[in-house]
Formats: sequence, C-alpha cells, structure tokens
Amino acid sequence: MAAKTKTSREMADHYAEEIKRELDHWKYLYENGGSDPFWEDGVNLNLTRNHIIYYKRKCEETLTPEEYPAEYYVGTPPEVDNKYMARRTEIADHARIALAAYKKDSSYLFLQSVIGKLDKKSPERAHIASILRTVDGLEDAIRSGRYVDMRRHEKPEFYLDTFRQYRSEAEKQIGCQDQEKELPQGQLSIFDLYSLT
Repeated sequence: MAAKTKTSREMADHYAEEIKRELDHWKYLYENGGSDPFWEDGVNLNLTRNHIIYYKRKCEETLTPEEYPAEYYVGTPPEVDNKYMARRTEIADHARIALAAYKKDSSYLFLQSVIGKLDKKSPERAHIASILRTVDGLEDAIRSGRYVDMRRHEKPEFYLDTFRQYRSEAEKQIGCQDQEKELPQGQLSIFDLYSLT
C-alpha cells in the first residue's frame, strides 16, 4: 500500500511549526547565547537564519500563496557578524571567577607541585598535564578576549571535580613510588641519604 502523501494543510502546519521553532531558537541565541564549545553565537545564529529561509522556500515550492502559514510572513532575522557573542560581560566575569577558583584549589595546587614526580610514560601524567594546561588556556583566553573558550568555564565545578579525581590518581602513583624505594640496611653513609631524596 502506497504511503499517504501529506495534504497542503499538513505541509503548511509542518512548515509553520519549523519556522516558529527556528525563530524562537534564533531569538533565544541572540539574547542568551548558546553553549557551543567551538563556535561563536554568530555562527549558530546565521545557521538558524538559514533554516528559517529554507522552510520559507519550502512553502514557496510546495504551497500556493493562499496556503502559506502566518509564520511565513514573520520577518527573517538579519544576518549577524559570525563573531557575535551574547552575554560577553557575563561570560568574562564568570571566567575570571573560575580562574580564581582554580588557582586557589588545593587539588590543582597539589597537581602542579607533583607533576614532575610522576612517571613520564603514565597516561595519568599526560591527563594531568592536559588538565593543568586548561587553566593556562583560560588565563590566555581572558587576556585575548576569546569568549568561546571562556564560556567553557562558566561552570567551574567540572574542572574542580577533575582536579580532585586526578589528585587521587597522582597520590596513588606517588604512594606506590614511595613504597618501591628500599631503605638501605645497616649504617647509612652520606651517599645513602642522597639516594632517599
């Protein structure tokens, strides 16, 4: 049995729903920004605008003008600069607060102090080095005005939890290294003392 084709009314309702959804999304992005970890809000606003244009063209291709939904006649949002970011001041303020929290976090400070003691071939050391670099990266993002990078730190709890997690891993590795050191037996010489440090 052949699939039932949509009626003009059903297509008009579908396009109306899609246009409204994209218009609402555009407005939300413009005012509040998004959470894209790689692209500025302007890129996503222009992508959403293209979706609106697409559904309006579908109306023109498949419906008669009398069948166009009311949403077709709502003005298409303007194209914006791809570098546009909503809430710039708020993002920068949150980034500075996050950076201060990282720099005084005891687990972060511990990881900084022990990274050189960890086995250079261990995956934990590579992960710890990477997570420590994110703090340097945030500091550079604040200095350079890279809002997308700053926005990744609006909720610093993720990174603070990661510091704690890797601190636990580092403590295990350092504990194992300390246990592996054998203490010399008998009377110690000055050379034995140096080998213990």
